[in-house]
Amino acid sequence: MGRRWLSRLVQVLVIEIIYLVPVYLGLRSLPVQISEFWSLIILIWVALCVAIEDIWREYWERQAINTTVNEKAKEKIRELSAALVEALLGVIVQERLRVPGRARSFIYVMNPESGKLKIAHSHNMQGAPDYRFEYEPVRGWAGHVWVTRKEIVSELSGLNAEQVMDKWGFNMAEYQAIRRSAGIESFIYEPIYDPTNPDRLIAVLGIDSNRRLHETKFHTTEIQHKTVQSAIMLAALLIDGDLV
Repeated sequence: MGRRWLSRLVQVLVIEIIYLVPVYLGLRSLPVQISEFWSLIILIWVALCVAIEDIWREYWERQAINTTVNEKAKEKIRELSAALVEALLGVIVQERLRVPGRARSFIYVMNPESGKLKIAHSHNMQGAPDYRFEYEPVRGWAGHVWVTRKEIVSELSGLNAEQVMDKWGFNMAEYQAIRRSAGIESFIYEPIYDPTNPDRLIAVLGIDSNRRLHETKFHTTEIQHKTVQSAIMLAALLIDGDLV
């Protein structure tokens, strides 16, 4: 692309000079009677118009290229941030909280199209039957955290299907996927806030296991404190990576 407008300007000037030199030498006349001064002005004016047109075209082409490059860069940042989030989810359950059993961790975000909460990032949920479910605010554990903005810690031992569905708003298909297929026994859900605006809820962190509370210790102050700290770390990645 370079200085294309300058090249065009030179081309136009050369063409016009070739046309006008014979006029100046008296070898031919212009179609209309004008002075040499005005003919020179017209020559320069036409050349400048062509150059300006090329400058604008070159500017907008560069803008389009810059926009494409910026979008590609942003997409790459989002991909890297998503990979970091999922890696951190694994570190949280394996190293930081040391959750026993078949431990899983995941982040629910609001789907703007459906107005429901869906899992956007996860660890150890490949092929899980409850991965695809979306919940309206108030329904499900993520939905309750989204509305109340309070942490939830509980276990399912001793509760039958009707009790779980009535308390948390699950339907039968969701209950069966959670209880029987996923085998969840205990869980902790934590709200994730925008670090630049503490009043803005951006996601919900969920951690569960097929072990009971006395083993996972989700109800202890230590684990709850570490879960809050984990939510804060995840919030920074979600915001900086433009994932919410």
